[in-house]
Amino acid sequence: MNFLYDKFFVLTKAPVHIYDKNYVEIQKLVPKKAEDPLSEDCELVKAILDKVYSESVIVKPEPLSPYCALKLSDGNFLVSGPFRHKEDRLNAVNVCELFAYFNRRITPEDRDTADDSFIEETLKSCLNDFDSKEFEKILPTEAPHNTYAHELAHLEAITKGDPELALRCKLMPVHGKLGTLGPNFKRHIRNHCIVGATLAARAAIKGGISVETAFTVADYFINKVELINDDKLLQDYTLKIVVAFATLVKNLKEKGQKQIRPAVSRIIEEIKRSLYKDVSKDDLVCVCDMHKDYAERIFKKDTGMTIMEYLSSSRIQIACELLKDSQTSIAEISSILCFSSQSYFGRVFKKVTGKTPAQYRNQNFVKVWNQLD
Repeated sequence: MNFLYDKFFVLTKAPVHIYDKNYVEIQKLVPKKAEDPLSEDCELVKAILDKVYSESVIVKPEPLSPYCALKLSDGNFLVSGPFRHKEDRLNAVNVCELFAYFNRRITPEDRDTADDSFIEETLKSCLNDFDSKEFEKILPTEAPHNTYAHELAHLEAITKGDPELALRCKLMPVHGKLGTLGPNFKRHIRNHCIVGATLAARAAIKGGISVETAFTVADYFINKVELINDDKLLQDYTLKIVVAFATLVKNLKEKGQKQIRPAVSRIIEEIKRSLYKDVSKDDLVCVCDMHKDYAERIFKKDTGMTIMEYLSSSRIQIACELLKDSQTSIAEISSILCFSSQSYFGRVFKKVTGKTPAQYRNQNFVKVWNQLD
């Protein structure tokens, strides 16, 4: 299993610890200069492992406890963290779930026998309820569904990152019809939007979009259509979903075409690790073996921003999320993101977004909670 631990460590770039049931550390992989609070905080380790042991499931990281953990089939525990950046935490969850999957595949003899009995009972129940004659009664005779080739056409266009082709394929003349997915027109179209967002998300993942991004965008559209009551707008969303996912893939591919030098990539990674630390340009440049002025020039050429501008912009993105999705005060956000003062934070925020932090919160925080009401 060591190769899986190593892979986990490489992908997440965060400390990886393997503990036994007595909270004794068996193995540790820690990147250079990374925080390693688990190795010295026995109470924290105990709390994390007790939670995993009682639930026997992956414990996903939380804002105030950015760790990811799971119980392995051999009875040991894997704990990884801390993750300082939202994207790192989300990636860690996906990697951890993949790790759990491979762990189960590699050690099938350790599976709980109750799993097999549950599978057997469920299969028997499902087969008893299955009646092919019932389906034969509802098969269309005069107006069949749209063809599978029609569906594949726009999904393949999404995977290629071609919004125009995806739209043309979606609108191409067909001889079939959409299946009836609801008791009334609104429910019928909403359900088609749900199915469309689900399929489009998978096509986008195939095109290179991260799983978390694709699923989140699909969730957005699925929730959005539930709030729309206008029939025309609902129908338009069946097309907007296709174009949106194709555009995501297109933007990713175009971004990938721009070559970023390895040294610049290392600085960007260091910036991501330093969003919650008070760092200078010298601190960020030290990860690449070159003069700081030359590093600054190539960084700006590849990204369009100076190193410190990139750091500030990345911090402002997190500030926007906190202002929109939490009740954390502006002063606290400024302090968390290591701005020298609240007034300086306000100036940088307005320069990046065009609004003050208070204006941004008033316009976005209210919208989010109004939708929940």
